[in-house]
Amino acid sequence: QRPRQVGLCLKYLSRQSLPGFHEGNVPWQRVVNAKGGISPRSQPQGVQDQAAALRAEGVEVTRSALGELTVDFGVYGWFPETLPSEALDGEDEGEGEGVDEGEDVAA
Repeated sequence: QRPRQVGLCLKYLSRQSLPGFHEGNVPWQRVVNAKGGISPRSQPQGVQDQAAALRAEGVEVTRSALGELTVDFGVYGWFPETLPSEALDGEDEGEGEGVDEGEDVAA
């Protein structure tokens, strides 16, 4: 919901293995835009670095017709029916059940 905040946090992620969050324990390379593209940065090498990190994980990175490096969400996307945070909330409140496809939902 807040892609710019995520991008800003990742921009300042430490490269050193300090206590807390750093480049070694946050999978920053897995953050791509809503189209599956690797977003451009102020440093052009950053796009190449992210593509290389994804390829090192076995992810196929391709170049779109517009020249953007992309990841196929059909193969590598993560679209859970219920987010882990919602599953935990549902256990406590009994709201973990979803709506079946085609089922009417009251407004």
